[in-house]
Amino acid sequence: MRPIRARKSRCGVTLVEIVIATALLATFGGAAILATDTASESIRTEVVSAHLESAARHAMAEVTESLLTADASAVNPPPAATADGVASLDYARVVGYDVLMDDLLWSDPERLVFEYDPADPDDGADNDGDGLIDEGRIVYVVNPGVAGERRRVLCNWVAEDLAGEVPGNLVDDNGNGLVDEPGFCLVLEGNRATLRMTLAQLDKRGSRIEMDRYFNRPFG
Repeated sequence: MRPIRARKSRCGVTLVEIVIATALLATFGGAAILATDTASESIRTEVVSAHLESAARHAMAEVTESLLTADASAVNPPPAATADGVASLDYARVVGYDVLMDDLLWSDPERLVFEYDPADPDDGADNDGDGLIDEGRIVYVVNPGVAGERRRVLCNWVAEDLAGEVPGNLVDDNGNGLVDEPGFCLVLEGNRATLRMTLAQLDKRGSRIEMDRYFNRPFG
C-alpha cells in the first residue's frame, strides 16, 4: 500500500494574476486621480467666481452709496443725456445743511469712471499676460483734474465690454437698450440710476469666468 503524500500548498501568484492586478490598480488609480483633478479644477473655478462676486458686490455698494446723496442738478452729464449709458459721471453730494446760510452743504466734486488698467492699455493686446485683453477698473475720484485730486480704485478685473456685447458694431447685442457699452456703465433716468458691470478673470484651465451685476435704485 502506497503511503499517502500530503499535497503541497500552492503559494505565490502567477504572472497572469500579477498583470491583471496591475491593470486593475492602474484603472482604479487613474479614475481616482481623474476624479481628484476634476474636483480640484471645479474648486479653483469656484474660488475665482467667489472672488469676482465679492469684488462686484463691494464695488456696487460703493457706487450706489456715493450716488445715494447725489443731486440731479449737480450731475454731469445730466440724466437726460445718459439714456445711452456713460462710463464716466461727475457729480456732487449733499453732505449737510447750513442753518445760518439756509443752504445745502455740498461735497467736493466727485467722479465715477471706467478706466483701462495702466498695465493693459487700450491697444488690443494682452500687455499684462493675464489672458484678458484691455481690461479696466472702476475708479472713484475726488476733485478730478485739479491739484490735490484723490483717486481710489473700487474694483479691478472689469471687462472691456459688458457681457454679451460685441464691441464696435453699433448694435445692441445683449438686448439691454445700450449700444457698445463698456464693462461698467451708468444710465440715469429721472431720479433713478441703473448700473451695470461685468468682471472677468481666467481660471487655472484658461477658461473665462464672468460675473455680471445690474442694479437700479433712486439717487439724490
